[in-house]
Amino acid sequence: MWEKRYQIGIVQIDQQHKQLFGAVENLLKALNTAPWDKAQAKKAVDYLKSFIVIHFGTEEIIQQEMGFAEAEIHREMHRKLIDRLHQLELDLIRSSYDIIPARRLANTLASWLMYHVIREDRKMAAAGEE
Repeated sequence: MWEKRYQIGIVQIDQQHKQLFGAVENLLKALNTAPWDKAQAKKAVDYLKSFIVIHFGTEEIIQQEMGFAEAEIHREMHRKLIDRLHQLELDLIRSSYDIIPARRLANTLASWLMYHVIREDRKMAAAGEE
């Protein structure tokens, strides 16, 4: 899933983005493996949840240090994703890790991550260059 076009030019953030994209890719692979491996999916979701919090914290610290003007807007985007992922995870748990809610979670996260990195994180990188 990771492509060079997702690089924003902040090394620490780029490294974490690679890890996030890799973790989403692992979840997508688990979704496409027969038989459906619920334990592997749970492991992937648990890792993603914890790493997303770490990554968002890193971004927010960097934004604060650089005086990024849109830091609060960016932070709110992070909060909204975490809230959405929490809802999707609850659906997943209620379904006993059925593949359909797992796909919904993986697709939501993959789409959000691609958009957010290209559109929003690049703003942060550009502000750092000013």
